[in-house]
Amino acid sequence: MANRVHMDGIDRDAARALLEFYDESGADVAVRDDAPPWLEVQELTRGKPVSAPPKVRAARLPQSSDDVAAFLEMRSAAMKARHVPALGPVGAAMMILGDRPDKADAADGKPFGGEAGQLFDRMLQALDLDREDCARALLEPAHRPGEKIAPESLEELATLAKLQVQALKPKCLLLFGDAPSRALLGEPLAKARGRLHQVEGVRTVATFHPRWLLNRPQDKAMAWADLLLLTAVDA
Repeated sequence: MANRVHMDGIDRDAARALLEFYDESGADVAVRDDAPPWLEVQELTRGKPVSAPPKVRAARLPQSSDDVAAFLEMRSAAMKARHVPALGPVGAAMMILGDRPDKADAADGKPFGGEAGQLFDRMLQALDLDREDCARALLEPAHRPGEKIAPESLEELATLAKLQVQALKPKCLLLFGDAPSRALLGEPLAKARGRLHQVEGVRTVATFHPRWLLNRPQDKAMAWADLLLLTAVDA
């Protein structure tokens, strides 16, 4: 049975980009509440058949870091998901990249909420940092309850995360959890943690997500060692 896509009144370039996005997501029929004639749909895509739009991944991803925030917001809207945007200043001493929004993040509209967020704050305070002074983002900023990050989406999410790093220009980057480690470092967290990496020229360390540490407090010592490695003056 064909997946259904709702199309509002948008300009041609936006329509084409959305149709390409939906096609990659598995949607194969573009309709309104009153289904439009196929000729109208083809006109929106400048004569390209909706059944076989060009499979050019780069064409639908933002081409510069200036466009990534707007693209991610549009992407979440297309997925009918709650969007949790990146926050924090450009040029921050530290950027923290988590995996995906949980229920508290989605409710607040901010990364790292709830009990895990409280532990996150204590980790930063131990380094004499405040969350408002740090850049905070999520590898997958679209929240849909019960969903996890699909392994096949890591390559695209990594491209978008790297553009966010370019846009925010942090002094160092901390990756929380296994999915960001696999996406940006190409290694599972168990292998990547405990040593320095580079992401877009930025000093990077991967460590346990606070969510994990709440359930496994015995790993807090290793997480602390990772933080010290990232923030060491001679690193």
